Amino acid sequence: MGTLKYFLGLKVARGHVGLFLSQQKYTLDILLKMDMLGSKPSSFPMEPQHKLSYDADDPSPDPVVHRRLVGRPIYHKNH
Repeated sequence: MGTLKYFLGLKVARGHVGLFLSQQKYTLDILLKMDMLGSKPSSFPMEPQHKLSYDADDPSPDPVVHRRLVGRPIYHKNH
């Protein structure tokens, strides 16, 4: 089977002190698939002191896309 390189979305590299695991490729694949590759990182997911309110409208214009993104870690296939 050869040397392990990818396993369940994790990149595996063997070093002189042990194994190194990285999810960089997996994360980039998700960002690319969701057309969010140019997004900027945030230290906090929403603005501080933001007031939440109930909204009866569907928050996602396409709930299928949201479900696909949420389910991706469960059903991810290595390339």
